[in-house]
Amino acid sequence: ECSVAVSQAKYDVPSAGYYNVNVSAIDFSDSFIYDVKNADDKLIARITREYLGSTEDVQVSVVYPAPSETPNYTSGICLNNGGSVNAWTMNAGSVVYTPGASSALATIWVSDDGSEILTSEPAGSVSPASVSPYRLVSPTGQKHALVKIGSQIWTAEGYKTTKLANGTDIAQQTASPYAASESASVIISGDKYLYNAHAIKANFAPAGWGLPTSANWKTDLSGFLGGTAMYANLSMSKAQLYDRNTWKLNGTALADLGYYNDWSCEQSSSTKWIMLLVKNNTAPATNAQNNTAMFEVRLIKQ
Repeated sequence: ECSVAVSQAKYDVPSAGYYNVNVSAIDFSDSFIYDVKNADDKLIARITREYLGSTEDVQVSVVYPAPSETPNYTSGICLNNGGSVNAWTMNAGSVVYTPGASSALATIWVSDDGSEILTSEPAGSVSPASVSPYRLVSPTGQKHALVKIGSQIWTAEGYKTTKLANGTDIAQQTASPYAASESASVIISGDKYLYNAHAIKANFAPAGWGLPTSANWKTDLSGFLGGTAMYANLSMSKAQLYDRNTWKLNGTALADLGYYNDWSCEQSSSTKWIMLLVKNNTAPATNAQNNTAMFEVRLIKQ
């Protein structure tokens, strides 16, 4: 496990040097995750705007080191106060969070190898880091905001594409009149993309991504957000995390939601796939839907 060194003292600078990041300039308008890279275009840190689970019920910005280009989500620094964020328990909605006593951090310094994050300027060589939103780009070029939920990375919006990951076209249908299709199909309705089960069966998600399982929805996400009545009980501090303003499902804020349907990755039978039903005041439920039914899709990092 990698630890993060946090200090207000001056440090001797390794030959590789440090990179400074103006974290006060990050507004999370394009994604709730921003990547910090060095001059070799290697990931050295990841900055998130996230909700710290149902036990803490606080929304903060956090920076995580990325040694060997792998974010270490057990060694975060809270940018709001200099505290620490680590030890996630996903389905319990808990995290070990120790608030700091400092004011909000405006600048941080990250070592070239991503192993160290400082909150005061080191002596010696310092260069500006490259900072950019971490987004998922579909085969047809749509850029999707991402959000860290506990220890998982989700798309913060419905996934949009008219091509499978291997470049195969997904046939577009009209919503009205709707004709059930036994081949991969998509309906584009405003900013929503609705897919049938044939579209999501294979080669749907880009490499490294996949459809959530029913357990991801019913156990992980439900537990993280506070249990069975999570959608009815979401406060704005929680809801505002999961989309650019509010995590909107079918255009409706979670707290005001009646119903929301989304495909999971499980197949019920040769003719049916499992769909998630989310309803106010209840836990997410599953039921089997015909392969020709059309629903949205959110993706999760594998």
